[in-house]
Amino acid sequence: MTAAAADFRWVLRRETASAHQALDDMVSTLDLGVVPDLARFFGMHLAAFRAMGRQSSDPRLADMIVALNADLAALGADAPVPDLDLEAVQPLAVDYILAGSRMGTKVLRKRWAASSVAQVRAARAYFTLAPDAGEWASTCNTLAGIATQSAMARQIIADSIALFDLFAESYARTAPATV
Repeated sequence: MTAAAADFRWVLRRETASAHQALDDMVSTLDLGVVPDLARFFGMHLAAFRAMGRQSSDPRLADMIVALNADLAALGADAPVPDLDLEAVQPLAVDYILAGSRMGTKVLRKRWAASSVAQVRAARAYFTLAPDAGEWASTCNTLAGIATQSAMARQIIADSIALFDLFAESYARTAPATV
């Protein structure tokens, strides 16, 4: 068995790859340089983060929710944000999804920043949230210490998939915005 195969972080990545890819495929259809698609992107994240915030006391969620609300207001988006349900989830699954989300946001930020639309550029709170430089490494180190065949590992995998599915549901339920 290779070191990577024995590391739970890699097991988690492999076991959640399908759900993660499905979500990435959805998000990649959005043009973050135009108001309606950016509003949908912000709305889907707001709905998912609000649901997560009811199950997790992670302070990053509150900061992201405030930023997303500010950005939707800056865009003048009027589409309602769905209220999603989420069962209790393992905190390490939340850490994995949030740390990964922040890394993905760094990539997506480039697409947003390339826009020449003033209203898009004014919606900057979410994309300019200060990153935690060690967040991803810390999350990976913690996950690496989980026994791959443990009940905790199975719970983290199931809950991470549930969180990816929450974002996919949010995407599906967040109508294209009218602004």
